[in-house]
Amino acid sequence: MTEATAYSGGNITSDVGSDVTSRGVCWSELPNPTIDDNKTIDAAGTGVFESRIVGLNPSTTYYVRAYATNKSGTSYGIQVTFKTKSLTITTQPVTNIVNNSALFGGIIISDGDSLDQIDCGFCWSVNPNPTIEMNKRISNHKGIGEFKTVISELQSTLYYVRAYYTNTHSIYYGNVVSFSTIDNAVKTDGTLTVKATTSTYSGEYAPHNVVAIWIESGSGSFVKTLLTKAGVRKQYLTNWMKASGGNTTTDATTGATVNSHSSYTVSWNGKNASGTTVGDGSYNVCIEFTESNGSGKFATFSFTKGISINSQTPAAKSNISNVILTWTPVSK
Repeated sequence: MTEATAYSGGNITSDVGSDVTSRGVCWSELPNPTIDDNKTIDAAGTGVFESRIVGLNPSTTYYVRAYATNKSGTSYGIQVTFKTKSLTITTQPVTNIVNNSALFGGIIISDGDSLDQIDCGFCWSVNPNPTIEMNKRISNHKGIGEFKTVISELQSTLYYVRAYYTNTHSIYYGNVVSFSTIDNAVKTDGTLTVKATTSTYSGEYAPHNVVAIWIESGSGSFVKTLLTKAGVRKQYLTNWMKASGGNTTTDATTGATVNSHSSYTVSWNGKNASGTTVGDGSYNVCIEFTESNGSGKFATFSFTKGISINSQTPAAKSNISNVILTWTPVSK
């Protein structure tokens, strides 16, 4: 038995004159499970059989019964109970926060015989409840015990981090820990103006489309959403959803699906989703749109945030053209 699997079985001594067409075990977290709950199917006929139960939750009590089915119906054996092994992962407080880096820590505790580990590590985001679909760093740690990883290229903001563990059965997350980075970098106030035009690629619902524009750091970390026009179809903006977790800030431009393609003008105030001015350096304007219930077009355009005016007119790509990026620092 592990935290997610167990073995059971039964012995069918008689078919009472009618062939057994299906046999196995059924289980539930409630007493008296039936084949309408979870079940295995272990061939047919009489005799001894063994069943492997999978997809269980750690530290959970289950009720299990053997069953046999023939044309007369289904009969059940005596009910037995078992409890799966425990698996606990804990996120430790973040330490060694210096400039754009921090030390993450986690602990894996299990009384199972086999963890069936795939990997473990940390995931973090500016949004609560980060997942491995956001920022992720895999650790080389194996088995139970403590593991630590230094994460760099962080922005000056409030972050949320969780240790995670994956095995052949599931993904397990630790508790959420928040921390704020200490950033001594220059942080110039100013405004970035973004202009861009989208055009159709003859998708399923063209020219109707959903669109998002957002800012990422040069290392690919989400900073802030500038525009979303998607409504209930925002899940098809797959790159934006992965980066932001669906985060829209109060000063972002939002709206429903647009009926046709057009030119957009949006601005960024040099702050992240928490309202903190970010450090100077390289950033990306990310633009995504789709005309179907699936991935569409996506492109990134880089610029530099700093003490000087910076204007970029990058070449068109992915049906996104007429792009102009202008960073204008505040005069002091």
